[in-house]
Amino acid sequence: MVFPTTAELVKEIWQEVLGIEVDRETDFFETSGDSLSAMRIYAKLAETLEVSLPLAALFDNPRFGDFTAVVRNEISTMNRNAE
Repeated sequence: MVFPTTAELVKEIWQEVLGIEVDRETDFFETSGDSLSAMRIYAKLAETLEVSLPLAALFDNPRFGDFTAVVRNEISTMNRNAE
């Protein structure tokens, strides 16, 4: 069984919420992302990956590739703290 990567899961969430194809350079705000879309992304991240980020993470990292790196780092931190 092959499990999706963090980037693949985050990409699915962004594509579902924003209704567009996403790549590393996709900018949340340039694709009409707004506060409601941000909240939907955060809710889906919490549900799918059990990760909670400050809302500023998206505002500070609006490009998909950068935001995904923040999510990965948070998951790594959570895993280290769980050990």
